[in-house]
Amino acid sequence: LCGTIVSLVTVGPWFIKNAVQTFNPIHPLFKQIFGGSVASAPLDSAIGPLQTRVSLYGETTTDILLLPFRMLLQGVDYSAQFFDGTLHPVLLLCVVPLLALRRERWIMFSYLYLLLFWVGALLWEQARIAVLAPVFFVLVLLSCCALPELNRLLNKLIDKKFRLPVYSAFGLLTLLFSTHYCWQYIQHSKAIDYLGSEQTPDQYLSQQIDVYPMIDYLNKNLPEDQGYVYLLYTGNNFYYHDKKVIAEGADSGRQLAAWLKASNNIDYLYEELATRGIGFLLMHNHKIEAKFNQFLDADQRALWNAFSTKYLEPVHSIPPYSLWRIVDPPTSTSSISRVA
Repeated sequence: LCGTIVSLVTVGPWFIKNAVQTFNPIHPLFKQIFGGSVASAPLDSAIGPLQTRVSLYGETTTDILLLPFRMLLQGVDYSAQFFDGTLHPVLLLCVVPLLALRRERWIMFSYLYLLLFWVGALLWEQARIAVLAPVFFVLVLLSCCALPELNRLLNKLIDKKFRLPVYSAFGLLTLLFSTHYCWQYIQHSKAIDYLGSEQTPDQYLSQQIDVYPMIDYLNKNLPEDQGYVYLLYTGNNFYYHDKKVIAEGADSGRQLAAWLKASNNIDYLYEELATRGIGFLLMHNHKIEAKFNQFLDADQRALWNAFSTKYLEPVHSIPPYSLWRIVDPPTSTSSISRVA
């Protein structure tokens, strides 16, 4: 019961935040069911999440197999490579109840659930801390159940007079980590300064999120019936969009690269976008150039340049971001981020 209460108190705010931001308490899972401003996925997902990690970050098979432990230990906020979030190291205690498998049958089912969920989530979604939201309850519960097991083990290994210092040191380290993280987060977000100022929410978000001014422009000016906006390397801030957008995560744009690799003419790319109802591209100019230089060969980059000249029309720009409308030829004669 105690573990259940602690679990709900721990993960409850995360579910509430997701529900407010995306209308889905366990985002990014089950977007087809919960909906929201983000398109469920009218894309082919030709490049899988694990293949993306290998391509983008040069990860090995060992790195992929160790992803569950790396997510617990290496998480960094605002970094797609390091899972876009931070978990408390105390959750590593979730492995300790393995010692009680014979006594408590439910523990085996908990581990089986974790394993099946982790494998499924990593195969279909990007490796992000938010993906683990549906199993936070189980992780925290198992970590709480580890404490009695550790107590039994310490009673056998450590003299009674040393137990209190050991417990105190563990509690102190846990408190120090939590305090340090909270302080760093408050400093980064400048939340206290904002609460004591006269800034509007839009002003605050514009200072904290470089793409927000462009999002604000879209929300206020883009007509409702003009199709989806495909986000290309704009970060993982899709939930601020009021219009329908297509986002593939922090490195959204993988499908566009896959289409360029699969096509040999610009009309093919136009048809792929048009049949999915994509009417606009919102892109980070520098990142799309860097990513395409990394993933595409010279002919594929030339294909992108030709497509941009024939089919893209500039709508708005707030460097380093730009918004482009997909049009029928020969309306547009401009060009965008040229890829050498």
